[in-house]
Amino acid sequence: HAWLRLPMVIPSGNMWASTYFLLTGFHAIHVAVGLIAFVLVLLYITKSVTGLRVAGQAAPLGLDDPRPALGWRILATEPGVAQSAYRVLVASTPEKLAQEQGDLWDSGRVASAESVGVTYAGAPLRSGITVHWKVRVWDNAGRDSGWSAPATWSVGVLEEGDWSPATRWITDEVLLQWQRSRLGYRSLP
Repeated sequence: HAWLRLPMVIPSGNMWASTYFLLTGFHAIHVAVGLIAFVLVLLYITKSVTGLRVAGQAAPLGLDDPRPALGWRILATEPGVAQSAYRVLVASTPEKLAQEQGDLWDSGRVASAESVGVTYAGAPLRSGITVHWKVRVWDNAGRDSGWSAPATWSVGVLEEGDWSPATRWITDEVLLQWQRSRLGYRSLP
């Protein structure tokens, strides 16, 4: 059997005496796993960033705002945790984002409790690209959350000149010819 000796302090009259508590096999493993889990919880007790949103939406497609509002939520496991600073990292590829290269925008550490309506202030966005981003925050005790899970948004058509000449509306021309008047449309002379 495996033995585990844990120091334990117990009161003895007016003096504190040190004694040892012996555990064997199955119990020793449970105590060790419990202590490890407790330490891991203490290390991760601060917070995590989740719920990344762009213009109020999760991973929007075809967003036509060149400076969208970004937002996120903080999940904390202890009461009284508040955001004191944030850093937003925005990249053109998931690889650059993973390497912490904000080629579109790196806000740097911004001292702010704002987590909703943070305006994208990076390089001008181009129509049709997918934007990859993540956030980290610091709490009122200066503890870092680590990076959030990556999120994305796709940029729609930002300028009229970005429409392709080959772009056509999808329709059935024969059906449109017969149904047009029923839908309330009429041809101009």
